[in-house]
Amino acid sequence: MAVFGKEASQPFDKLGEILRELDTAMFMLGDYWYQRDIDWRVRTPDETQHLQDEIHKYEAVYWEGFQPDPIRKKVDEMILDIEKVCAPILSRA
Repeated sequence: MAVFGKEASQPFDKLGEILRELDTAMFMLGDYWYQRDIDWRVRTPDETQHLQDEIHKYEAVYWEGFQPDPIRKKVDEMILDIEKVCAPILSRA
């Protein structure tokens, strides 16, 4: 961030956080889908509901249409922040 300054790294740090959130959701969905579809052990109704709730939580990270969308707002804010950081350099080009 030598060109932009140290504080300009914040939007890019947000990008890293978003990518980690996506990675976590991917890992957790794989595990939860396995539990739901392959692991046929007997579950209590509460366990079944908890599993379904967790699946919905992580599916919301990837699929639009869930409310509230946990990623869209973060991505939109990050884009605006990156545009603010890069605008002075891009306007000179």
